[in-house]
Amino acid sequence: MKKRFTVLSAALVAFLMTSSTYAASYSFNYEASDSSHFQGVSGDFGSNINIGDTVTFTLTASSGNAFSASIGDNIWAILGLLDSPISGGTRYSDYSWSFYNQGALVGSGSSVNESTQSVHMGPYVLINFNGLFDTYKWTATLNSSTTGNDNNAFDISLGYTSAQFVATTVPEPETYALFLAGLTCFGLFARRKKSLLS
Repeated sequence: MKKRFTVLSAALVAFLMTSSTYAASYSFNYEASDSSHFQGVSGDFGSNINIGDTVTFTLTASSGNAFSASIGDNIWAILGLLDSPISGGTRYSDYSWSFYNQGALVGSGSSVNESTQSVHMGPYVLINFNGLFDTYKWTATLNSSTTGNDNNAFDISLGYTSAQFVATTVPEPETYALFLAGLTCFGLFARRKKSLLS
């Protein structure tokens, strides 16, 4: 009896270990050069996303730039499939998203069981704040999919935003120094001219 119990226990453990699926986490990082061109920087490209997995997508404006948003603007920055057959179907995911400017949170939101076409993954977001943001980030958990296993390896980013892409470069200290030197020279010339006239 004890031997039989041990064999059954071992069989149960083996079954649970082989049948259990573990949720994985994947991240994709992109840089924006304008309002509709997003270039992949790093990430788990080509990974197969399964039910229960978590995906994090981060879009950062290129150095010295940001997006100027108004309430009602939209952003649709999504993962897409490259050179993959389109078998149809839909993905359903829970999303949360955040907007940051220089590390400070400026806006956020979420959606539950949002659907996307077979070749896409990512939320359609209406911006709910006015101001600048230089980083947009969304996180998704894939709840279900009718796309088939051949259609979950994401390679590219698609999308656009109606928020304006603007330069935010702060002048270098040398620029301020030259400006102050120019003002000083101007002041000296004006003073000299005034003393010559009197």
